[in-house]
Amino acid sequence: MLNFCLSVHATWGAIFKLSLGIILLYFKLKYSLFIGLAVGILLIIINIKTSKLIGKNYHKLLEIKDKRINLIQDIIEGIR
Repeated sequence: MLNFCLSVHATWGAIFKLSLGIILLYFKLKYSLFIGLAVGILLIIINIKTSKLIGKNYHKLLEIKDKRINLIQDIIEGIR
């Protein structure tokens, strides 16, 4: 229950801080803020797609390593 309360508190706190930060930046930068937000969101999307691609390739790499290790183990067992 305590973890749930802390999680809820952290969530609304983060939303509040983010909203307040955006409002203060708007007063300071005006419409330049929206260009910065668009670039930030675009970079997040690119990062997500890149991470998924790296994860998929990493699993392929692990499968290749497993095959290679099994082959080496078979060779060592054959020598014994």
